[in-house]
Amino acid sequence: MISRSLDSGFSITLFTNGLWPRSVQDFFEKDPRTERVHFIFNVNEPAMQTARESSWQAESLRIAGARGCLGFNIYREEFSLGFIPELIDTFSLQKHVRLGLASPIFGHDNSHVASSRLRRVGKSLVAELQGLERRDILCSFDCGIPLCMFDEEDIGRVFLSTTPWASLCRSGIDVGPDLSVWPCFPLSGILNVPLLDFESRDALDVYFSEKLAPFRKYGCLEECATCKYLLRKQCCGGCLARTLLSLQDGGDPGILQALKRLEGCQS
Repeated sequence: MISRSLDSGFSITLFTNGLWPRSVQDFFEKDPRTERVHFIFNVNEPAMQTARESSWQAESLRIAGARGCLGFNIYREEFSLGFIPELIDTFSLQKHVRLGLASPIFGHDNSHVASSRLRRVGKSLVAELQGLERRDILCSFDCGIPLCMFDEEDIGRVFLSTTPWASLCRSGIDVGPDLSVWPCFPLSGILNVPLLDFESRDALDVYFSEKLAPFRKYGCLEECATCKYLLRKQCCGGCLARTLLSLQDGGDPGILQALKRLEGCQS
């Protein structure tokens, strides 16, 4: 698929853990077309992977060099980004880290921080961001970060340690091998439709926006109900999958019926 895309003139950003077979490593190292491929390597703390995985991943990082940057997903309360600078320096990677906050996958069990614990994560994250900034490494946030993860006095520290960002939750639109599409992975099990039913990306955007709009006003926490930042759309209220789970747990009959209608939007 990558080879065909390159032949068609595309530039590619590849999200990967870098645990490629040797044949794939050879492809990215030796094929001149792959100069148009850039990589975001999702990495774990060293203690969370085996020595063999670390060695394997290191070879892919070496091959990528300045075409690569790192990504890190926060899925537990205790975490450290202290290992990041050494990886960047060793393999001459870009001084930029994509940070994702793992979201619940609606309808499935997966590792993520509970919404009620996001403030605690925010306090730890501020210290980690400042540590990276002192090494001239800036982070960018993926979607679904609510403003209230951070105390007001920490917001300035966050902005000085990151690339410009806003609290957003929006449809990225993912396409599966069977040409089914969904607005984002956390909602892949609840809102999943055939790509060929739509004439354009804009039509897909409209469809997903209309289906999800009734739920965006709630936010994922009780405090969202009276939050001026959510009302003024300065904050997204957190990942929509978190909001849907919160609404489901709340048990309001009208909302549960609306969720059932949403769950019916399957291919």
